Amino acid sequence: MMKTENIFKTVLIFCIFILAAFFLIHPICDPDTFFHLGVGKYIVENLTIPKQDIFSYTLSGAEYIDFHWLFQVMIYSIYKFFNFTGLIIFKTILVLTTIFLFFNISYKKERYLAAALTFFLPILILQERSDFRPEVVSLFFSSVYIYIINKKERLMWLIPFLQIFWVNLHGNLSPIGLAIIFFYALSNGKLYKILVAAVFSCIINPWGYKYFYFVLQIVFHIFSKTDILGRTIGEFQKPFGIQQMRSSLMFYYFFLFSTAIFVIFYIRKLSTSELLIYVSFVILSFQAVRNIVLFSFIVSPIVVKILNSLKFIKPLRYGLGALIIIFCGYFSYAITSNKVYYQYDIPKKFGFGISETFFQEKACKFILEKNIEGNIFHDMATGDSIILWLYSKKKVFIDACPDARIKVWKNLAFTYNNIFLNMEFFKEILNRYEINCIFLNYTLPLANMLYQKVAKFKDWKLVYCDNNSVIFLRDTKMGLTDGTYDSNDYLTHLFRAQFYSGLEDTDKALYEYKRAIILNPNSAIANNNLGIIYLQKDDYENALFHFNKALKYFKDSAQIYNNLGIIYINTREFEKARETLKVGIRKNPKIPQLHYNYGRLCQTKGFIEKATKEYQIALQLDPEYESPRRALEELYEKK
Repeated sequence: MMKTENIFKTVLIFCIFILAAFFLIHPICDPDTFFHLGVGKYIVENLTIPKQDIFSYTLSGAEYIDFHWLFQVMIYSIYKFFNFTGLIIFKTILVLTTIFLFFNISYKKERYLAAALTFFLPILILQERSDFRPEVVSLFFSSVYIYIINKKERLMWLIPFLQIFWVNLHGNLSPIGLAIIFFYALSNGKLYKILVAAVFSCIINPWGYKYFYFVLQIVFHIFSKTDILGRTIGEFQKPFGIQQMRSSLMFYYFFLFSTAIFVIFYIRKLSTSELLIYVSFVILSFQAVRNIVLFSFIVSPIVVKILNSLKFIKPLRYGLGALIIIFCGYFSYAITSNKVYYQYDIPKKFGFGISETFFQEKACKFILEKNIEGNIFHDMATGDSIILWLYSKKKVFIDACPDARIKVWKNLAFTYNNIFLNMEFFKEILNRYEINCIFLNYTLPLANMLYQKVAKFKDWKLVYCDNNSVIFLRDTKMGLTDGTYDSNDYLTHLFRAQFYSGLEDTDKALYEYKRAIILNPNSAIANNNLGIIYLQKDDYENALFHFNKALKYFKDSAQIYNNLGIIYINTREFEKARETLKVGIRKNPKIPQLHYNYGRLCQTKGFIEKATKEYQIALQLDPEYESPRRALEELYEKK
């Protein structure tokens, strides 16, 4: 019987680790990777670390404190010899080693279910931050510190030396190492000497004592009331303020709630050190979505310790263990078939290489080949590509790495955000910085919105487009170069369809949406948008088919109910229109189009007072919405 349970335990743990590996094996899809590769390339080729901003024309000469420099050198060296595949393999090995260390901190053979139950959820949360970022290194060092302190006290002398590497690989989060040592020192006095040595180790970096000033700046801006980072960079958004829900966040909420219950009920089983670590990392996870993976793994050994004190009878052990194995099998299938990514339109897929969504080398080469002069305005993701593929020929307007010069970067971020809100301000910026080229990744929401407006500028012309990029030039006679290429990636066709829709080329958009649906028949957004095109063409039969299909996969979408309501109004199926629009309003009463169309329905049926009220609500929700304004004016004229 013991042999059978040992086999079961081995299979269970293997399934958890193989699931983690599957989440980690995907193409490079984080633009920040290009930034770090670009800076690493500069350091390796010039054998010097930049002390002033040399990459941007907006912040040129500003003090540049790069506490990622060793990470950048490391990943560029791997990339140079093993390309992007080498980066993915190295990242996967590093993170699996990290998980192994965390897993073994509180693991007990006879209580294997406690560790399996606890770590299953952090593995699912891992998908939120599965790219090769500097924080992967911080997660690794956190696991090493906690493992040494709990399991290998004789190796504690290594920690100050490891702190030197941590500071230079990812200085931003290296204070976490000091915090971990301090918290455990409260329960183990031997660690105070290690803490003092580790503090002095932090000075061994290219900026010396400035490290501590840098850390204070980071802490201040993390807890700042002005959330410019969260409004500019997605990973700095607070996890409870994100509107677009995704599975990793749902798993985080569940993990947070369930572990909090265990900690509260079994608080006496925890040392002061463990309790402070748990509370501190809960607070840290509240500050930014980028911290939720760090939180979930660091507190997991503490939760395992609590669960180790509970007795699981054999049927329960087998039942819960089998359930985890089944879920691991399900998620492994969902990852390798890309269903987990397609469901939320995440630009990842199982495998190696680089994501088509962010691979902008081809567009960068176009700029070089055409010898395009002048400064470039771009979205933040594109700036990272410019640093890798165009430096030193071109400099950037802004990049996605605020930490190196956070004070001046924040001021620039305000300017950057205002550009998307005010086109007159944007034109002023174009003139102020003598910008001759606008280079955007149209797969990103803000850039997608901006290029549609730029396309209407009289003195700007679209000269290049491909599977993710558009390039506009000022006052040019250059013709359009179509750099699009065939692809089997669902998101490539979805984004390309949205691009053509923005240019009002409905025939090409129609074709691309059909291609996207062939690759992912369950796509709610592709079916809904295709339905909109058919609706514009008065093809109600096809529009109805695709709206209903979209609703099947996104039942809570009030916008789809609005689209269905329009069809029923136009086909004079008024009762269906009333029921459909009412459902949409119940699901989301803040969509002005729903109220406008319900007002249209009421007006058609002669309920003028009700129609007036709905038009007014639509205008309150969106004061610039012209349709209800005109409808109200017509009603007032008739009176």
